[in-house]
Amino acid sequence: MNEVQSKLLRMYEDIREVLDRNGIAYYAIFGTALGAVRHDGFIPWDDDMDLAVWIEDIPRINEALSKELDPEKYYYHVPRADDHPHVVLIEGDLEESIRDRTALFIDLFPLSGFPDGKFRRFATGAAIWGDNIAIYALDRI
Repeated sequence: MNEVQSKLLRMYEDIREVLDRNGIAYYAIFGTALGAVRHDGFIPWDDDMDLAVWIEDIPRINEALSKELDPEKYYYHVPRADDHPHVVLIEGDLEESIRDRTALFIDLFPLSGFPDGKFRRFATGAAIWGDNIAIYALDRI
């Protein structure tokens, strides 16, 4: 585990403590889940963590993380309509590290229910995963 991943793990432990204390469910997804299964930890080149939370828990998450995370250590981004929440580790100048894409962060992706019917569930899942894979791949080019 490298230094970045050690810091992410400490961030995750702080976030986990708050979510557990408030009875909020969360799940590892995307590269975080893949790393846990395939590498027994992090993907060697991964530099963030991705967690899924239920969309109906977002108001509780906003309140809990805003109040309970150390504001000297973390910036909690409360989502807008077109965004998702994430926690950023404060190291040095926060605005500069976000602008320069050097900030360490953990994304919280809202999950909502799937439609009824085997085909509709499959189509919805394929659309969601396909979009996320495409966006992730394009972001890495």
